[in-house]
Amino acid sequence: MVATLAKNYDSKNGNKPERFIMLEHWILKRPAWKSLTPREVRVLLLLLERHNGSNNGRIGLSVRDAANLGNMAQGTAKKAFDVLIAKGFVKRHLVGSFNQKVRLASEYELTHLRYGNKPPTKEFVFWRPEKTAVSNEVRVGLKLGGMSNEGVI
Repeated sequence: MVATLAKNYDSKNGNKPERFIMLEHWILKRPAWKSLTPREVRVLLLLLERHNGSNNGRIGLSVRDAANLGNMAQGTAKKAFDVLIAKGFVKRHLVGSFNQKVRLASEYELTHLRYGNKPPTKEFVFWRPEKTAVSNEVRVGLKLGGMSNEGVI
């Protein structure tokens, strides 16, 4: 969430208050947050940095800009966007395009913030890691302390 810090605000001299990014503790305690890689967190912070308090749903950030600003490859930045969408941290409202006449960055919504008059959807709260299936033989072998070598020549 972007908010303002009032300690350096001076209305007489026209100084603007500092902006900052606030991540509340309830977000940091969610499994979806804990599963993010540093690159995915960096892309999310870049989106948060571009949020000005009233542009949620219209936060523009291209894969190319995310790669340059986040010091990563474009493929890595695209994967980070895909993961953030899949885990419910962001929604894509406008798919960007790049051609000779029009260069549009994709536009995103941060789900933990209000979007217009709608309350936050907070979709990442419902994300759970996929459970890996373990075969019964492996489970029995683990309980017995290892797999047997019966029948091995």
